[in-house]
Amino acid sequence: MNKFTTISTKDYIPLSHKEEYFHNKYELIQSFLEKEFRDDFANILALPQIKNREVDWHSKYKTRLKRVTEFSKAEQEQILNIYWEKINTIKALSSSFQNSNSDEKKRWANLLDDVFNSNNNIVFSDGENIVLLWGWKFNASEENYVPPPIISPINETEDHTIAEPIEEDNPVPIIRPDPIDDDPIVPKIPWYILFWKWIKKFFRRFWWILLLLLILWFLLNLDGCSCNDIENLPPADTEETKKTIYDNNPENQPNNWDPDNNNTGLPEEEFNQIIENNLPPELYENLLVDENGEPYSDFLPNKEQVHIPFNPDNLIEDENTHQMVVPDRINIYLKNKKDKIEDFAIKFKEEFPSSTYQIIYRDDKLRRVQIKVPETERESIKKKIKNNLNKNVLIWDETIFQGGGFSFNDPDLTDKNRNYYFENINMSDAWKITTGKKDVIIAVIDDGFDLNHDELNDNIVKPYNVIYKNDKVYANSDLDHGTHVAGLAISEKNNGQGVCGIAPDCSFMPIQATNSPDGFTMSAIIDGVLYAINNGADVINLSIHVKYPPEAKQVTDEQLNQFLGSDDELFWNELFQIANDSNITIVFCAGNCEVLVGLDAMKRYDNIITVSAVDNNNERAVFTNYGKRSTISAPGVDIWSCKPGGDFTMMDGTSMSAPIISGVVGLMKSENPNLTNKEIIEILESTGKDLNPNFNIGPLVQVDKALKACGGSVDLSNDSETDNRLIEINNELDNLEKREKELEKEKIELLKEKNN
Repeated sequence: MNKFTTISTKDYIPLSHKEEYFHNKYELIQSFLEKEFRDDFANILALPQIKNREVDWHSKYKTRLKRVTEFSKAEQEQILNIYWEKINTIKALSSSFQNSNSDEKKRWANLLDDVFNSNNNIVFSDGENIVLLWGWKFNASEENYVPPPIISPINETEDHTIAEPIEEDNPVPIIRPDPIDDDPIVPKIPWYILFWKWIKKFFRRFWWILLLLLILWFLLNLDGCSCNDIENLPPADTEETKKTIYDNNPENQPNNWDPDNNNTGLPEEEFNQIIENNLPPELYENLLVDENGEPYSDFLPNKEQVHIPFNPDNLIEDENTHQMVVPDRINIYLKNKKDKIEDFAIKFKEEFPSSTYQIIYRDDKLRRVQIKVPETERESIKKKIKNNLNKNVLIWDETIFQGGGFSFNDPDLTDKNRNYYFENINMSDAWKITTGKKDVIIAVIDDGFDLNHDELNDNIVKPYNVIYKNDKVYANSDLDHGTHVAGLAISEKNNGQGVCGIAPDCSFMPIQATNSPDGFTMSAIIDGVLYAINNGADVINLSIHVKYPPEAKQVTDEQLNQFLGSDDELFWNELFQIANDSNITIVFCAGNCEVLVGLDAMKRYDNIITVSAVDNNNERAVFTNYGKRSTISAPGVDIWSCKPGGDFTMMDGTSMSAPIISGVVGLMKSENPNLTNKEIIEILESTGKDLNPNFNIGPLVQVDKALKACGGSVDLSNDSETDNRLIEINNELDNLEKREKELEKEKIELLKEKNN
């Protein structure tokens, strides 16, 4: 069975029947429901299991269950209709039993009325089915009552058998019984309350002791400034004094970064990479070590740092997932919002006192740290942390990803060898509906961006470099992927050169997540996604994928199940849920390894869009990943777009397919900003062009149909002359706006010359 949530016994009151708690009668009640109502009520009750003053709730449903209050109002109404329909069915049976001459049926009627009391139920659902938390007093009927938070869900499976039949004794209902056998629910006064009571009692009787201690402290401090004590202090510039100052005040640590001498405690390979990439040394001050090899920062960075580079030659393949990982790093996420990084760091250092174990990165907002460990101990340390330090954490490896006839006057739009895909996805008709709006922001997380490129230098908002924690993004011949990807989504229209992006009038948020052509770390991608979420992005394009070995091609859908429920998947799901709650759409490329979509843990969340690739004949591209998690398809072969240095080039890959869809989603949100991610996915799938079923990929996007399904405002059946005239007017307005900007720049330059 699937464990979907946990409650604390200190927050709720257990109910009982005949001096026995309801929760001990689960199998009895469930077997009765299955006998009376068959499959309709087979899974309505969650199975409770009490341990360690907590109640774990299990369900036979394998889907993700949420409290009904977490759904939209429309979804809540639908779920509650299902709930009341079932409750009324049970009430009807209970009423008939009450009117029966059978004592057994009357006892069942009383039990059912108590169990299915709406004031004592919390409704969970996956959108179609309902599961009840029951047998406890949740106080749901009290006015303005806000129940204590329910602990985050966890998945696990257990088997249970059916209980014995109900006893024949007359019931004696007890509303709030004394505990019988369930030790975990024994009322217990917290230790801190007992301690506080003792303190108050002590000081009421012995207040004079406190007074004497205060007097003694005062006298000692008067004598504490003797000349003899001053003479015994070490000189102010000694190493001992410095170390004391550094330990007590990490903010005063020296910036003694030495590029010619590795004094950081890092391996030489990583240190050399830092120097070669010209990373700001002041951001690494917390990695410096003292003369004893201990970090100055007392083993925890005092601020968020830049991401430490990885050595691509030292990557290893995880034998279970076949993913390439950094062998000496692990990532940890504290699930409990009350847990503090500082407290975790103290416990970690107590367990692993050696300087070979270091926390090298922290994210206070998301309660996340990265730890550097010996390569040979990586797996064992994961288990030790969960078993000895904090069971309520998620732990995963540092995985490495790779990057994968219209009247605008852009000349390359007339080159069928360079823009064939516009015709295949019906862009001409789509642009008659909308070319996007500036208040819709498309974020692209990638390797770098040439923001001086004529196709990309307009409509830029809030650029960000994840590595350096600033707004300086850049590109070069080694970092050219992001420029090409961005051009496909948002490059300018009607500028007399190059091509045109799918959503040329949407805004562009460039987020650089690596400074190396060797790939992206998972941590950097996470930080990029968080930045986009927190800074107003509407669409996030992730043209990244894991590179898999050939043997991964043999993995089937059934075998894929062994990878489900991993810690990194659970973390990605929580992160993407944050995006989904803000109505931000995540668009992924499917990947280029000819494997099932979903081997990547980040691509298993329901409300993301995963894009496979087709060629210029609308056939499945030979390299594309595939499977039931492929949401939609778009052209990904011989795709012409921007290149650093103001140039253009052709690339292949699902990396090219994804930004086409990101641009389409930007157009859809421009046309109807109220669309949910679920609705966007449904529209794309229902309006897409069906492909050969043997391709096993999503349908080919048809942009005009998708926009009309969003509420497109232009009737494509209108007179073509009228449409063309409207387009010409829009182009003229764009030219006027561009000319106005040029004149403004010229004015500023003339004023500067005059002042000089």
